[in-house]
Amino acid sequence: MKIRLALATFCLSLLSIQMMGQKLEPPKIEPQGFAWKKVHTANKLPIALTPVREADVMYSKRVWRKIDLREKSNMPLFYPIKATRDRKSFAALIFDAVSKPSAETPYSANYLTAYDDEDFTMRINSLEELRKRMVVTVTEDSITEANPDGEKVTKKYPLRSDHVVQIDLIEDWFFDKKRSQLDFRIQAIGITYDRSLVSPSAVNEGQSNLSTVFWIYYPESRFYLANNEAFNPRNDAARMSYDEFFLRRKFSSYIYKVANVYDRRISEYTSGLDALYESERIKNEILTYENDLWEY
Repeated sequence: MKIRLALATFCLSLLSIQMMGQKLEPPKIEPQGFAWKKVHTANKLPIALTPVREADVMYSKRVWRKIDLREKSNMPLFYPIKATRDRKSFAALIFDAVSKPSAETPYSANYLTAYDDEDFTMRINSLEELRKRMVVTVTEDSITEANPDGEKVTKKYPLRSDHVVQIDLIEDWFFDKKRSQLDFRIQAIGITYDRSLVSPSAVNEGQSNLSTVFWIYYPESRFYLANNEAFNPRNDAARMSYDEFFLRRKFSSYIYKVANVYDRRISEYTSGLDALYESERIKNEILTYENDLWEY
């Protein structure tokens, strides 16, 4: 024991003598966004959903919802306007996913597929076509000293994430008799922007200024959304992914269409306050279906 202690003391003495003759260099430390290295969300898998058999579905209803990003409860989807070190808005996230080549998106063999319609029959096949769609062409009056009366000029404005004001959801609600549970599956997400935010000259007088850029198939996007965080105003250490944000119903929305024989929206047969009442009636009808099964 004494021999080991003597050897250890001798080695430490030699090490200290050697270090005294050398100039110590400070360690190289790369900056990071938090006091700890965040690896959980970046390596997270989507929440596993229970498989559903057609034979077990005894009731189903397809609904179309609108999420207004200007509502307070939906702010985690709209902000930040500019990407921070660890966070992007939902629209910026989707824009990056559909416009980057596959080498930069390891979650898929190709970039996230965008579609022109909600039925996924018209696929946007090239990045060039997609990038053209994300540019708004506006005809404006240009007044100069040489031409005080003005002349018509065409300008192109790139579509930004803060121009996106609404998200459309298509959901299938169903009752699974095997689990005796009312459940849902999100099928599609539509990205809608406001032309008046792009440029005042882009306003369509007498028409809606809202336009849908493209649709994405939600099951395909889940792997990407699961690896990106949504803001939690109560606790920075307990943030959830965007996939969890949608599946846990952390957003505020209203129904604007339900599957019907006419394939029409609620706004086509009612308006104003009555349209909101109709939206609530449809929501309550679906949610109370499960409770009505257990009444005798």
